[in-house]
Amino acid sequence: MIFSPMDLEEMIIMHLERYGPDCRWMLARRLLGASGYRPSFDESEVDEACEDLVRKGLVEIRSIALKRGPTSSVKPWLKNRAREGHLRRPRCLLTEEGRRVAAQLRHEAHP
Repeated sequence: MIFSPMDLEEMIIMHLERYGPDCRWMLARRLLGASGYRPSFDESEVDEACEDLVRKGLVEIRSIALKRGPTSSVKPWLKNRAREGHLRRPRCLLTEEGRRVAAQLRHEAHP
């Protein structure tokens, strides 16, 4: 299946709205609920589409945790990672304008 860049961008917006913030690596593999370890889309195409969405102001990339994770006395590494607040892979998340576009796309798909 071949998708145009605009179709891929729309799919990324819909994925982020439905499933929440996700990293680009995960977007290439799990876009709109796809399963499996092998990427469903070329990772470079997903990167380009994400960069284009960032330039348009629809997606924001953050490399810090959006909310603090669980802390545990049994697994101290969880507590340390939660305290640090940094993520290994930066997350893509929708901006306010991105949420408006996602709502518009959703209404076009299901009038």
